[in-house]
Amino acid sequence: MIVDCDDLNAGTDDLYVGVDDLNADVDDLNAGGDDLNVGGDYLNAGGGDLSAGGDD
Repeated sequence: MIVDCDDLNAGTDDLYVGVDDLNADVDDLNAGGDDLNVGGDYLNAGGGDLSAGGDD
């Protein structure tokens, strides 16, 4: 039965590795947020073009 306990401990190590993968996914989401901010800059530039059209 003591040998069975050792096997359970090995299973716990696998769970820790899975948690590391989740942290990596969170980093990817943060990078996606940066892309959205860049898109906002393009929209502001488009507003400038509309103002120039009003002058015409």
